[in-house]
Amino acid sequence: MADFDFWHRAEIKFRRLQPPPPKPGEVHHASHNGLCAWWMPNGWDDGKSYHFFNDGDDGEANRNIERLFKIAAESAEVELGHQGGDSAVVAWLDRLRLEGLYVTNAATGSRIINRVCDASAEYCLKCETGAKAAAREARSHDGGGGLDGIAEKAIDPFEQDFDDRPLGDNPFPPDTSAYKAFEEATWEAKERIGLLRSKLLTGHETVVEFVDATCRYWLAHFSAVA
Repeated sequence: MADFDFWHRAEIKFRRLQPPPPKPGEVHHASHNGLCAWWMPNGWDDGKSYHFFNDGDDGEANRNIERLFKIAAESAEVELGHQGGDSAVVAWLDRLRLEGLYVTNAATGSRIINRVCDASAEYCLKCETGAKAAAREARSHDGGGGLDGIAEKAIDPFEQDFDDRPLGDNPFPPDTSAYKAFEEATWEAKERIGLLRSKLLTGHETVVEFVDATCRYWLAHFSAVA
C-alpha cells in the first residue's frame, strides 16, 4: 500500500486521541489540550527528555491516551526509518518540537508541545503530502507506469486521491457518539478498499486480465461502502 495511505491512516489515529474543541460559547480549559509533552533541554531528573501531562479529569483515560499515543508515534517514526522502541517516540516528539507544531516556550529554555496528538496529525499530513508528491514525480518519469499507471487511473478516473473519504463527509457534530461511529465506519471502509486494491489491481500481465480485475474491484468496492 502506498506511503500516503499509511500517513492518512496515522493522521486519523492521532486525531481520535485528541479531545474535541470547546463547544460554541464554552470557555477553553487546559483539559481541551489533551495530551501534552514537556521537553527539558538537559533532560529531567529521571533522565528522560520529555514528560507527558494531561489536565483531563479522568486519570485512567489519560493514561490510556498516553499509551495509545506512544504506540502510534513509534509506528509513525518507524515508517520514517527508525528501528523502533522508546527512542522512536522521543524521535517523533523531536520532529514535532523542531517543526514548531503547537510549541510554546517554558521555563529554563524548555518547550511544551501542546495538543501533541493534533500536532502529530498535522505532521502526518505533511508526510502524506510529501509521499503524494514523490509518487506523482515517480509516475511522471516512468511515463505512467504501464499497467500500474493504468491501475491508478482506474482506481481514480477523476484524478482524485484514493484516500478521499469513501462514505463522504461526516455530517455529525464532533462531540457526539454518532460522529465517532461515522469516523470508525469510514476507517473500516477504507481498510476494506485498501485490501481490495492490493488484491485485485496489482500484478496483471495483460490488459484483459487487468480489465477483468478492475470490474471485480469496483463491484467489491461498492459493496464495501454500501
